[in-house]
Amino acid sequence: MSLPHRLKYLERGRQGKTGIWLFCVDEAGIVLDDDSAAIRPFVRKHHSAVPGNPKLIVGVDPHEVLGRRDAAER
Repeated sequence: MSLPHRLKYLERGRQGKTGIWLFCVDEAGIVLDDDSAAIRPFVRKHHSAVPGNPKLIVGVDPHEVLGRRDAAER
């Protein structure tokens, strides 16, 4: 199976499934707020409270990455 076909197959499997695939944590493993509705229930909790097996990004401020730093400081 070629790579493009494999990727389409994997994406087809994800369609219709909701959940958290990626989120940011601080150095202590505490979930950071990225203003998304999916992550809101887990903000300020340890990453082990998030269901499933999502990928972690450690030490990255999501507001800085998304260009929302000014809005977060208000």
